[in-house]
Amino acid sequence: GPAPAPSSPLGGADPFSARRGRIIHRLLQVLPDLAADRRLAVMDRYLGGADLRLAAAQQAEIAAQVSALLAAPHLAGIFAPGGLSEAPLVGRLGDHVVAGQMDRLLVGEKEIMVVDYKSGRASETGFHPAYVRQMALYRALLGQVYPGRAIRCALLWTETAAVEELPPDLLDSTELV
Repeated sequence: GPAPAPSSPLGGADPFSARRGRIIHRLLQVLPDLAADRRLAVMDRYLGGADLRLAAAQQAEIAAQVSALLAAPHLAGIFAPGGLSEAPLVGRLGDHVVAGQMDRLLVGEKEIMVVDYKSGRASETGFHPAYVRQMALYRALLGQVYPGRAIRCALLWTETAAVEELPPDLLDSTELV
């Protein structure tokens, strides 16, 4: 299958940033499916777990960032009930079997949206080719599962809460296998 895209093409100079990215990713997998009034307690328990070895300030920083993402009105659709977290996807493209795991999948009657969480912030210079290829693969496989439905692909930058939708023509022009 495709190699997972790097968490940031620029790499994080801060050694804590990669770990923070993984922790935020995990919380965004679990919390949207919980009732809003339970989220904070679950997040605090997870962040305070001995295995994470987070300082109180780090716990507070992550909790504030994740809470802001989940509360952001422009992200409400992404975190809406009924969305799927960590949805597996397997299929054939030509002679290749491709497998992936989508961070968030929203299945509507007319349209499908797949969202990939990325640490850090969007690049000024456009989409990293690894991200474009990853999303183009997801779109091609989802097109087999949901023929006739529009399939939209977006990146959610967890540091800035920016959502960037990948243009269909960019995905169309990407070499898949």
